[in-house]
Amino acid sequence: MSQASDTIRRWREDPIAFVRECLKAEPDGWQADMLAAFPTHRRIGARASKGPGKTAVLSWMIWNFLVTRLHPKIACTSISGDNLSDGLWTELAKWQHNSPLLLSQFTWSKTRIVCKHHEETWWCSARNWSKGADSTQQADTLAGLHADNLMFVIDEVGSIPESVMVAAEAGLATGKDTKIVMAGNPTMTSGPLWRACTTDREQWHMTEITSDPDDPKRSSRVDVKWAKEQIERFGKENPWVLVNVFGRFRRRRSTPCSAPMTAPDRSSASARPAPTPTPPRSWASTWPASATTAR
Repeated sequence: MSQASDTIRRWREDPIAFVRECLKAEPDGWQADMLAAFPTHRRIGARASKGPGKTAVLSWMIWNFLVTRLHPKIACTSISGDNLSDGLWTELAKWQHNSPLLLSQFTWSKTRIVCKHHEETWWCSARNWSKGADSTQQADTLAGLHADNLMFVIDEVGSIPESVMVAAEAGLATGKDTKIVMAGNPTMTSGPLWRACTTDREQWHMTEITSDPDDPKRSSRVDVKWAKEQIERFGKENPWVLVNVFGRFRRRRSTPCSAPMTAPDRSSASARPAPTPTPPRSWASTWPASATTAR
């Protein structure tokens, strides 16, 4: 087996190594937790405060799936087309430019990422629904996709309609390596994120991220001074503080968590140099056909 094939297999089994070597980034502890779960779990999620790097880790998983699976299909969505374009899709472009391998093998456009040698069958697609869409139209955003290697990625899942997750779940019915990956702030006490953290907890690998200034495991990317200011100004039990600082669901009888102000999004990760194998002419030609698939 060639060196490139060995690398693909290793990156598939160890996404943390992929992030370090291919993307030149060092994951935070909670990001490493999600990455470590990626090869063996079908449903992976993050319930988070504002700004710890949710979008970065989603983009890392997307690139890992594109590089280490054969002819994968990935569908991405968020709470709006603008949010998807300005958030996750921009993050994907950012990390592609960190990697000569990704630049040589994939083409990024405003709505699609494709493998240069298999544009019709090896791709990641940006999908959204119109502002006036009903539940059926929202579900159609992710409906009808089937492949041996299939992944749905839902950003800002705390505000995603239930119908969208139902469509994604249907995609897990067939295929060999099928996944749903999601991350968001706990803005609603109903919906996909709420269920994944409560009634459906056993089906999900969930990572919880807080910016609580008194928690030793807090996200280091969120400024401690800012977190303390929000607590002092609005109080620990304020719905917006619960969601955006502590990464916790508001009490069901409390007022909606409308933001008194916006928090900075610090989604970039620190750089760390690491060796990357010389890209072959076609990455697909080195993919180990005998590799087993993960469920």
